[in-house]
Amino acid sequence: MFLASHAALRLALATYRGTPAQELAFETGSGGRPELAWSSGAPPIRFNLTHTSGLFAVSLTRRVACGVDAERLSTRAVDDSLLGAILSPSELACLGTLARNEATAAFHRLWTRKEAVLKALGLGLKVDPRCVLVGDEDELAFVNDPTVEPRSRTGWQVRTFQPTPDHVVSVAIASVTEPLRPLLIELEPTFEAARRLD
Repeated sequence: MFLASHAALRLALATYRGTPAQELAFETGSGGRPELAWSSGAPPIRFNLTHTSGLFAVSLTRRVACGVDAERLSTRAVDDSLLGAILSPSELACLGTLARNEATAAFHRLWTRKEAVLKALGLGLKVDPRCVLVGDEDELAFVNDPTVEPRSRTGWQVRTFQPTPDHVVSVAIASVTEPLRPLLIELEPTFEAARRLD
């Protein structure tokens, strides 16, 4: 999975850059996040990659930060201590009104949405996930954490997809006006399934 996902990422970047894949160079950006090496200013293409059992996803944007997260859905109830460490009090209250299987699915959606924003910020779990405020359906997200620079706390667009019955994928970009079109690649044993969701 690791090699296939990184090869697909390199091919996608090469296609969008119009550069042979072997000529792409990378560097470490703020927070240790990988970026395309660029001579001056922000790279013209930003990217993020995620993979989970049976699926990986790549997000690409022009200049604005992006993040993507995928999870394999599970029917097992989520541990209460994990819920308390990830969800805000209002999110916990909303989950408490749902039947067990609905609450588990809603948790996976919320977690991928939060993680996509955290990955786009390039800070990962240095930011408390409870401070990333996302609705289960809303397209906007906010980061209520004083350690995050003010301009990065708002202006996040998040969308969530279920590309297979077993997976949920969320994508976040640092823009509320840019169109959000993630490239999702589902791994099957023959590596034949690929599609673009618009």
